[in-house]
This record gives sequence, structure tokens and C-alpha cells, in this order.
Amino acid sequence: MQKPRQGLSSVPKGMAQQWIASREGVIIAVRWLTWCFVLAQVWARSVIVVLWLFYLIFCRPLGCFLLLGRSTAAKKAEILALRHEVAVLRRQVQRLRLS
Repeated sequence: MQKPRQGLSSVPKGMAQQWIASREGVIIAVRWLTWCFVLAQVWARSVIVVLWLFYLIFCRPLGCFLLLGRSTAAKKAEILALRHEVAVLRRQVQRLRLS
């Protein structure tokens, strides 16, 4: 004769089996929902990466075409501003002191 399960000794046999079956069903449902959530995260990340790649594929050539359309004066002004920025950044970096 089998020993009754703990916590189910006072419950009739049919109800105990239903309780166990419903508990297993809940566990299966939780596992299924967990996997669905994980797959949704992976899919969302993949969509973000694909959209980011399309953005880069579109913006980089567009930026190159815009550079071709600039005048020489605009290009020289940008170079001058970038040189000034580099000079300011070089002043902010502390030099290594050799002792």
C-alpha cells in the first residue's frame, strides 16, 4: 500500500489527482510563458539591430553626398573649427612628467 502524499492525506483521491494535474499545468504554462518572453526579447533585439543597420546604410551615403555639395569656403570653415577644437583638447590633456 502506498503512503499518502503529505498535505493531501485528508483530500479525496480524485481531488488530489486534479490538484496535482492543475499544478503541473501551471508549471508548464509558466515555462511556456518564460520561453515566449525570452523569444520576444531576442526578436526585439534583432529588429533593433536591423533598423540600426538600415539607418546607417541610409545616413552614411547621404552624408557623403552632402559633402560633395558643399562649397570650398564651407569646407575650409569646418577644417578651421576642427583645428581649433583639437587645440583646445590638447591643452586640457595633462602631460606626463618624466622624473
